[in-house]
Amino acid sequence: VAETERVDLTEALGRVLARGETSPIDVPGHANSSMDGYAVRVADAATAGSVSLRVVQRIAAGDMGAPLG
Repeated sequence: VAETERVDLTEALGRVLARGETSPIDVPGHANSSMDGYAVRVADAATAGSVSLRVVQRIAAGDMGAPLG
């Protein structure tokens, strides 16, 4: 970034940070989801028409899933 400027957060929409920013707190503050859901890779569902996807993991509440690859 060749040039930077400070702007109010309300004026920051559509802009790019000059450096990385990290939250001082964990958000959300827990490592457990309160909702069920599915992770879908766009490349697997990008075809026209209907598509069947395979469930590759079942993860119980509070458990960590294996990394997807």
